Amino acid sequence: MFGFTRANQAALGKMSDRVQASLAGVRVVKSFALEDVELASFQEVNREYLKRSLALARLRGAMFR
Repeated sequence: MFGFTRANQAALGKMSDRVQASLAGVRVVKSFALEDVELASFQEVNREYLKRSLALARLRGAMFR
């Protein structure tokens, strides 16, 4: 379970970093019309976090019935 929790926290950290970087560079993104690229990048990181969160939830559900 520790491994799942650690992976989940790592995925959350990556997603948080992605959001922070996007907000810091919003002028650059807008000036070069890279909104679609940024959205695709965030969606990829977000999907990974969702996958890790669901795996952890399944494990917790199986352990604490």
